[in-house]
Amino acid sequence: MEHRGRNLLLAGLRAILLRREPRASREINPSLFSKVLIIRTGKALGDALQSLILIPECRRLFPNARLDLMLRDNISPLFQYGTGAGNILVFHPRFLSHPLAMLHLLRQLRRERYDAVIACDNAFKSSFTTLCLALWTGARCRAGFDNEESRAFLSHPVAPSRPDPMISNLLRLLSPFGKTPADAIPTLRPDPALASETARLFRPLKRPALIFAPHHWRKSWPLEAFLRIGERLLAEKIPVLLALGPGDPRADDPALRQWLAAAPDLARLVPPQPLPAFASLLSQCRLFVSNDCGPYHLAAAVGIPCVAAFLSADNCHYFGYHLPGRLIALHHPEQIEAERAVAAACLGLPGVRETA
Repeated sequence: MEHRGRNLLLAGLRAILLRREPRASREINPSLFSKVLIIRTGKALGDALQSLILIPECRRLFPNARLDLMLRDNISPLFQYGTGAGNILVFHPRFLSHPLAMLHLLRQLRRERYDAVIACDNAFKSSFTTLCLALWTGARCRAGFDNEESRAFLSHPVAPSRPDPMISNLLRLLSPFGKTPADAIPTLRPDPALASETARLFRPLKRPALIFAPHHWRKSWPLEAFLRIGERLLAEKIPVLLALGPGDPRADDPALRQWLAAAPDLARLVPPQPLPAFASLLSQCRLFVSNDCGPYHLAAAVGIPCVAAFLSADNCHYFGYHLPGRLIALHHPEQIEAERAVAAACLGLPGVRETA
């Protein structure tokens, strides 16, 4: 019943909007834009970080515009510094629990009078919330991925390409405004005010490698696999930090305690950190190792060498970064072979074996 009601609502909105806004008049002059809003209301950290790829390109395409970001409340603190954006607008998905915040956001969206809105949804499944917020701004130019659900909400629908990586599809969103590059990588500068605070997490170790071993219902890799990769790094006298997600029960795993006890001078468990502090910590490491997860994209944006193990070749292609000597994304059909491949990739990256 819920889906049926939602579809009826969409059909009604679509009919009204198509009647109100004819598709003929869409000529635009990006150099005259003064305010542009990029919207990403999803909760996934990796998706939000990949959306940063749009900011430097928007700077080029809209030279006279202020660029604002709208992000979900759980990840917005990370983007308050070092993105190159102007204002960071915060979206609370449970808006019934935050009615005043939601009212303030809606009033702000109408007051700003944006010239263009770029809706960064999943390329093949639009977010109804994002589309409604984009429409609410009243912006004349609303670009987003083209599908049956989104067409009535967008003035400039862009067809995604399924074989292409997510980065390429996101850059395609800017095609109505000018030519975009084929290859780039998102960047984020950590807050320098946090550097001394996060450095205390690994002193007196110097330039450690950080292994992030998240527990994820669909993309987890066994903790033991990460520990064996850590052993390879420790054998090369490379200090290793191991991080787990908040509330991960494996923090008390006997195998982890044994691994830490075996190299007390080079191995350390890092307690969970707020996202801005974790970004600062990453910027001071020589290497990041994980499976496919949000912090992998954060490490990539911060700019350190990364090695990630992906569960499928498709995910590796769609979410990985393919810049030689910078990042390596691996598909692993066999776990033991994957561990060896990940360890070899870690030790083969320039600068990783430097003496501490």
